[in-house]
Amino acid sequence: MNPWLDAFRRASRENARQTIATKGDNRPPETPNVAIVANVRRTFSTGDAAAWQVLHRQHIARIEVRTDDTFEQAAVAAFDRLVSDWHREHGAPPPEGVCAGCGGPLSGSEAYSLHDGARLHGDACLARYGERWRAAAADALARLGIARPEG
Repeated sequence: MNPWLDAFRRASRENARQTIATKGDNRPPETPNVAIVANVRRTFSTGDAAAWQVLHRQHIARIEVRTDDTFEQAAVAAFDRLVSDWHREHGAPPPEGVCAGCGGPLSGSEAYSLHDGARLHGDACLARYGERWRAAAADALARLGIARPEG
């Protein structure tokens, strides 16, 4: 039995939509919590600007509470996390049979496989692929009124 997986399953079944407290959250990070696990996989539509803005503010608050970062530093880190959230929720699926970085053909023995299904030749292609999906996610968030903070 995995307590994290069990908590996630309970939260998924109950469709928990609790908001994590932004201040005074003194739980140790290793403690499983249904609300935290449920928030990780919450799905927002691509046009739900208010929900994405709330999620961004929640990320900032969590980072501020759990680190010594200034608001500006927390905002940059939270935006990076939001970019990853967007990609996980709405990123275009990587092409099959070709490198997601350079578009060249792949053979089974020469490719890296990533968690999102992308397959890549090597480090240079990994960097190209990362730049491309991060830019696409940042552009989509900008259209929702969430701009990349300075820093």
